[in-house]
This record gives sequence, C-alpha cells and structure tokens, in this order.
Amino acid sequence: MGSPVEEGSRVVKQVIDSGAFDDIRKNVFEELRQSTALRDYVREQVDNSKTLSGDTLKSYKDRKKVLEDLQNELKDRLVERASRVVWEILTNAVGRVALDIERKVHEAICYLHEARQKQQQQQQAAVAAAQPPQGQITAADAGQGSSFPTRLPTSSIASLACQPQPQQHSNRPPPRHYGVYGNF
Repeated sequence: MGSPVEEGSRVVKQVIDSGAFDDIRKNVFEELRQSTALRDYVREQVDNSKTLSGDTLKSYKDRKKVLEDLQNELKDRLVERASRVVWEILTNAVGRVALDIERKVHEAICYLHEARQKQQQQQQAAVAAAQPPQGQITAADAGQGSSFPTRLPTSSIASLACQPQPQQHSNRPPPRHYGVYGNF
C-alpha cells in the first residue's frame, strides 16, 4: 500500500482507463447546456455588450469581425460564470453528476482493492509453494539428490520419527516422514 497521493492517482488512472471519466465529462456538458441560469446570464451579457450597442454596430461591415469583438469582450466573464456553474454541478450532493462521480470512484477503489488482494494471495501462494511444509525434511537435507549426501545423526532421525505431528487444517497432504533408507 502506498501513500494517499499514490493511491489517489491510481484511482484517477483507473477511472480514466475504464472510460468513466468520459461519461462524467459528457454528463457535465449536458447539465451545463441545460443550465437556465447560465443561458440567462449569457443573454444578459450579450444584450448589454458594448460591441452590439447601436452606434458601434453600424460601423462594422463584417459579421466575423463583430463576433470576434463580442468574444473578446465577453470571454473572461462567461468563462468565469461557466466555471462556477460547473463547480456547482460537480459539488451538488444530490445531483446526477455528483452521484455518478461518487459511484464510479467507489467502483475504481473496489477494483483496485480486489486486484491488490488477488496479488497478495498469489504472492502468499508462491511463497507457500516454495517453502517445504513445517516438520518435514527436504530431499537435500535427507541426503538425496546431492553429490555429497549429508547424513543426519541417528538420534535426530529417531527423534523426528517419534514426534507427534500437529493436525493439518489446510489442503496439504499429511507430512511424510523420511528415515535413513527413504520413505516409509
């Protein structure tokens, strides 16, 4: 598990990679287009613009020039107002977009948690498979499979054979006991 910043960036990456970010963006634009408050504000600003006032409008002969001047005049105010409306859409606790964001982020967090759990289980299984079960002597310890067999003292082998083995509650087969001459 990493730092909160790393975890947050993983969640954002998952939201983007899953396509949920594009869905959220489309929903925000749809809500923005349907905003009557923003539409009314734009109309008010256009009606009160200096570019479209009676005297200056007559001096323009090119429609494209009028639209460019109108954009230059109103752009900053309209972008600021649109930003506020978007922020309200995103932070409205009962709004469709905010609920959608919450749901998709929750799904991404769950997905990442499940992936992390699966990875940890795989690592634990790999470690368990690499280690011999407790209480067993490996082939190398019993002198099998090496060019120079190592021999355990007879007293230690006898003590291993006499020790009671604990009950195994896993899916592993019962442990095998190795003697001097092999398996019994």
